[in-house]
Amino acid sequence: MKNKLKSIQGKLMFIMSIIIILIVLLFSFIIIGLSSNFFSDKVTEIFTTNVKGASESIHQLMDKEVGQLDSYQEGYIQLVIDSNGQATNEKIITLNKEILETFNNEKKNNNFIEEIFITNKEGKILLATNPSIIGESISNEEFFIKTMDNDEKNISSVKKSLISDNLVCVASKPIVDKNNKFNGTICKEIKVESFTEIVEKFKNDGFYNYLVDKNHNVLFHEDRSLIGKSINLDALNELLNNGDIKDNGLFEYKYNGEKKVSAYSKIDGTDWIMFSSGSKKDMLAPVMNMVVKILIVFIVVIFIGIFVMYVFGKKITKPIKLLSGKVKKVADGDLSIKVNEINSDDEIEILANDVNKMIESLKNLIGSSFSSVEQLEKSSTELKNINENFRESNAEIKASIDEITQGIVVQANDAEKVSLKTQALEEKIELLANKNLQMEEQGKEVMDSLNDSTSKIKFLAEANKNSIDSFETVKNSVLTLIEQMSDISTIVVTINKISQQTNLLSLNASIEAAKAGEMGKGFAVVAEEIRVLSHETEDATENIQSIISGINKVIKSTEKAFETSNDLSKEQVESFNMMRQSFLNMNKCLKNMFDAMTIMNNEIGTINLTKKDVVDSINQVAAVAEEVAALAEEVNKSTTDQTGSLEMITRSTDELLILSETIKETISYFKLEN
Repeated sequence: MKNKLKSIQGKLMFIMSIIIILIVLLFSFIIIGLSSNFFSDKVTEIFTTNVKGASESIHQLMDKEVGQLDSYQEGYIQLVIDSNGQATNEKIITLNKEILETFNNEKKNNNFIEEIFITNKEGKILLATNPSIIGESISNEEFFIKTMDNDEKNISSVKKSLISDNLVCVASKPIVDKNNKFNGTICKEIKVESFTEIVEKFKNDGFYNYLVDKNHNVLFHEDRSLIGKSINLDALNELLNNGDIKDNGLFEYKYNGEKKVSAYSKIDGTDWIMFSSGSKKDMLAPVMNMVVKILIVFIVVIFIGIFVMYVFGKKITKPIKLLSGKVKKVADGDLSIKVNEINSDDEIEILANDVNKMIESLKNLIGSSFSSVEQLEKSSTELKNINENFRESNAEIKASIDEITQGIVVQANDAEKVSLKTQALEEKIELLANKNLQMEEQGKEVMDSLNDSTSKIKFLAEANKNSIDSFETVKNSVLTLIEQMSDISTIVVTINKISQQTNLLSLNASIEAAKAGEMGKGFAVVAEEIRVLSHETEDATENIQSIISGINKVIKSTEKAFETSNDLSKEQVESFNMMRQSFLNMNKCLKNMFDAMTIMNNEIGTINLTKKDVVDSINQVAAVAEEVAALAEEVNKSTTDQTGSLEMITRSTDELLILSETIKETISYFKLEN
């Protein structure tokens, strides 16, 4: 990058680029400053217009619903007057049907309506589309009191519907007679949900709309959990507490450290205010997008200007680059070139001709020096060969002595390492012997534990066998009980048959007594008692039979349980036997392991004795190796002194040869002809 800036083209492009960038930046700041203010005003205007549109739409909706209360005004008045006792019930019933049909049709065709009802002057509901609220009183409701006191149309705050859990606003209108005397109200519950479509239609992206009354209560909010609650925002409360609040406007505030902006608009005919709030950053996002687009356009313009300057500068610097390339070849040693391509008729062409003259002078100078250098190189080579032969012979002697010395040193080092490793081995062998003794002691403890566990398993197996014998005895007793219960069941069946026969005999006796007349009355009483007794006996035998059946079921299930328990006990005996055999096998394996550990202990003792002899032998080898190494070192020193003298001669010859080579390479670097 630095080399490009040093070139003429680079400097020219750099200067012109700075000029273009400064001009574009100046225009950018001017245009962005003017346009951003303009577009900010437009965005703010659109923002406030949407809030006005939402408030006006809600006003029209409420005005429409309230205006419909004027329909059938005469019928409403007549109903209230008649209900106060000035007409017959038949007339009231007929009027009720007519008005109720009107209400139902309106409610059916208007999804915004939750309920329509009429009250008398005391607030008692006389007529409603939902008959469950007829007779209820709304005299304590704020909207009823306002309608009665002000004698004009009224729209309430958000409240719970009389017929459901839905939130509604009540539009109410007083019913007055010809003398303008208050006689009652006609009320219409309007669903708060009806505001959703209107609010969504005028919603700005990233903002949320909400509706509050003068008491700071939320009438509508996208977060349904806030509806009916008091709003808790200092900036908004300060605005609402200001009695001189404008019909519409815009204010800024901070919420959780973030700048917010809110537009508001009063709704005519109510004490409601429509708000739309959101981040100021989001509101100005379109303006920032526009600014970014302008900057992108300016950046593109800058790059186009730089490209034009690049093309123009390239035409100017092309001959200079060509001459620079030719000079670079001369610097690389090529003196066979000539600069013939530049015909610009300016200072650059003059410079090219001077370069051609310089190249010709260099060719003549280098040609005369080349022959002298070749003669010097030949003499240096002959002297180097003589000295090299003598130096090689001496080097071979020194190399042999070095190899002997190195071998002895390596042998001594190896002997020392073996000695150290043998000592470490001695420690490991001793540690192994100790661990082996510990394992032997722990193995004995395991064998004792296994013998104890084997005895306990044998005892458990015998106890389980006794349990099986006891279960077998109980099972036999249950089988005997089943047989006896079968005999009892047979006896009960016999009693039941006798009871049935007795019943038939008593019935026949009653018939005969009836035939005997007065003489058979006493016999008839006895026969009836026998028949009753027979019935009771039959019922008792049936109960006994039922109880016996239940007992049989229990006994059979008990028998199955005994069989299952018997099978499990047998399996348990087999498991105990297998477990006992496993412990015996483990005991056998441990015994074999103890025998192996004893043998290993004996072998470790033998190794420990042999190790001492090995250490003594290694120490003797190391001592001899040190003596031989000292003798070889003295011989090597003498050879090194002789080699040093030869090295000095060789270095002098090499320096002379290198000097001649350097001169030759320097001269041969230049290419004199094509």
